[in-house]
Amino acid sequence: MASAAQPAPDYRALLESSISWSATGDLDTPWRAVLSGQTLTVRMNDFPDEALYTLIVDGKAAHDFDDWPARWMRG
Repeated sequence: MASAAQPAPDYRALLESSISWSATGDLDTPWRAVLSGQTLTVRMNDFPDEALYTLIVDGKAAHDFDDWPARWMRG
């Protein structure tokens, strides 16, 4: 649960944002970006038992998803 000082990340807006991701070299969290002061990472999950990806915002899991957003560019 998010506190008043730390609102929950708006993952819907992030999924619709243009984000340039950098490769991390880490197999578990292969992409990282910084957007509006937030550190974003994408974690690979145990697909197909789980969603393919998890969006992590400032170290906290924000949203699971299977399809890479069209406006996200992997570097």
